[in-house]
Amino acid sequence: MSRLERYQKKELRKNIVVFVLIGFLFVVFMSTIGLPLLVNTSLFIGRLLGGGRETPEKRAQILGDFTIDEIPVATNSARIIIGGSVTNISTLEVYLNNAKVKELDVEDESDFSTDIDGLELGENEIYLVGRTKKSNEKRESSTYTVVYKKDKPKLEISEPLDNTKTLRDEVKISGKTDKGNSISVNDAPVTVSSNGDFQTLVKLKDGENKIRIVATDTAGNSEEKTLTITYEKD
Repeated sequence: MSRLERYQKKELRKNIVVFVLIGFLFVVFMSTIGLPLLVNTSLFIGRLLGGGRETPEKRAQILGDFTIDEIPVATNSARIIIGGSVTNISTLEVYLNNAKVKELDVEDESDFSTDIDGLELGENEIYLVGRTKKSNEKRESSTYTVVYKKDKPKLEISEPLDNTKTLRDEVKISGKTDKGNSISVNDAPVTVSSNGDFQTLVKLKDGENKIRIVATDTAGNSEEKTLTITYEKD
């Protein structure tokens, strides 16, 4: 082997050793420092780029929110009161049957209360819209249905007949009302079936007894009847 060939072979071995050493050092560096550094750098850059992005939480803080206290499902008045709480809301718009009837300034308030007049007989739809000065967006509540009715509920007494005399010390009261109504007999609540039927027993005292039956609907309308039952002992 010539001197030139020996020199070339020696240089090749040296290059291989250097390449292997560099590869080993690279693997060690990436596993201990390089890879975590790369990940942390990527996360840092991502936070910087996302800092101005509007997240749902940040959007909620900018837009604000409001809650509404319980609204009745039925009423016997054309006027109801609505209240609740507000957070970062400037104005509240009140809509009745898709028409804006009020606008409340609540910028410096944490609670609100207002009355709505002009409910129509039958079903009415009510909802609120909140707005802020810092955003052109709006936050809209659910739609509430309120039934306005003034008619008295049905109250039919099947038994006993008024001005009845009996030899027993108790009497059965039975009758019918509209579905969903409540019944009381002498101020005591009575169970009403899904069909509106009701019945109960009333203890009688000696002589004349006044029995007061009252039917009340979900709107607060009521109908009342009073029976006179005379208990005569043997």
